Amino acid sequence: MMKTSILLLLMLVNLQGCSFFHTQNELMEKTAPVNTHAQNPIKMKAIEIPPDTEKAVVKKSETEKPKKEITKKPPPPPKKVTKETPLSPKIAAVEKPQNKASFSGNIKVLGDNGQLISAEKIIILINPIKPYGHKKKISNTHTINMLNKQYTPSISTISSGENIRFKNNDSVKHNVFSSSNTNSFDLGTYGRGKSNHVTLSQSGIVKVYCNIHPDMVAFVGISPFNYAALSNKKGAFAINNLLAGEYSVHIWSIRGEIKQRITIRKNVNLHKNFTLNTASYKKVQHKNKYGKSYEQSSLFDDEFY
Repeated sequence: MMKTSILLLLMLVNLQGCSFFHTQNELMEKTAPVNTHAQNPIKMKAIEIPPDTEKAVVKKSETEKPKKEITKKPPPPPKKVTKETPLSPKIAAVEKPQNKASFSGNIKVLGDNGQLISAEKIIILINPIKPYGHKKKISNTHTINMLNKQYTPSISTISSGENIRFKNNDSVKHNVFSSSNTNSFDLGTYGRGKSNHVTLSQSGIVKVYCNIHPDMVAFVGISPFNYAALSNKKGAFAINNLLAGEYSVHIWSIRGEIKQRITIRKNVNLHKNFTLNTASYKKVQHKNKYGKSYEQSSLFDDEFY
């Protein structure tokens, strides 16, 4: 009897639950919004694109190039600031040379029996033992004229690397040449109004002759930095604007020469006296450009050929 009562009670509960859920579903259906689109769907018309337009769009898309992305370069790293160091004393001496000094002197020339003879136009050349810091002179062109079968000037000085132009002002022809070691040259034969030139580079004495006229003689003193002078009638000379240091001295005359070394000090004029003894001098006839003696019989013919 008890079991039957419990079963009846459970069945009653189940029936009430089902009716509850059914009522809830009906309420939700009544209150839910009506979907009009689902009931009446909108019909979309297809838009037709002309074939030419499609091709144009395709071509345009094909020809379009992708834009390059512009990337900004990173800024350069800041420069390091370094302090300038002072120049070494040696380099500074080159940039700003030492104060200038000078070299002067007097030359006495002794002839036979110790008699004084002319000391005019003696060549004085001085060259630095160490040329570091010395500047070469700007190259110039010098002219030696030939007139009345003589060279004018007959004695001169130039700086190494400079040019000498030999101009013929005579009515006869001349053949200028020199056989002085590395400064040897031959300008050939040419007539009046014409000129030829030569560059002399080696320091020392250059003896210039004419291959037609043996008495035509010129002497040229060459110094690398134009430290050169010619003595005056009294035998005096001076060379200025010298840097301190050691120099070789070459005093030259056709009758003899002197070679020495001197030391030039800063801001000081070095003065020295020289005596050139030429008692043993003997005149020797120079050779022509072929190293042979001049033939007197053919000289006058060579002037006009």
